[in-house]
Amino acid sequence: MSLALATRARAPTRAESRTRNRARRSARATRTTPKSIAEPSESGTGGADAASDSRRKRVSMVSLGCPKNTVDGEVMLGDLHGAGFDVTDDHESADAIIINSCGFVEDAKNESVEAILEASQLANGSKKIIVTGCLAQRYANDLANELPEADVIVGFENYANLPKTVGGLLGVETNGLIAPQQARVQVGGGEPAV
Repeated sequence: MSLALATRARAPTRAESRTRNRARRSARATRTTPKSIAEPSESGTGGADAASDSRRKRVSMVSLGCPKNTVDGEVMLGDLHGAGFDVTDDHESADAIIINSCGFVEDAKNESVEAILEASQLANGSKKIIVTGCLAQRYANDLANELPEADVIVGFENYANLPKTVGGLLGVETNGLIAPQQARVQVGGGEPAV
């Protein structure tokens, strides 16, 4: 095998992948995109509110726990991006913060609750807090009763509806929205075995 073929056949380094991904994001940012569910409607209120609502809605995520949770979080963010939301790492600039929680062991549960409370403090009433992940699945009713800081608690079965749910929370018109009250109940019946 020649050196040229060996060079082409090797996997890109992390730095090369990051550079390529930045270039793709930059190219996407300059494209004109069709109107999405995350863009405010044309019937804005005008004035200062219209200026702040003229951008697409932004979401950020804190993903805790195992690699499966990381993958689930990436899929959720992909669905949200595909639905027209901007995904950001900057929680302060986000309109909604998703806490992808872990409920495997006691320390993970505590870390998840702390993350929810920290996000709530950062939000200061101006951002929506969405809880997903294992803790949300196993303890939805407890979280809904004991953590009013969480605006919506979404179990695994409702991940496909997450873009519509977030859109509804942020006042973006969508079709087929599951009501936040429905997302706050554990789906699947019965108590989890301990």
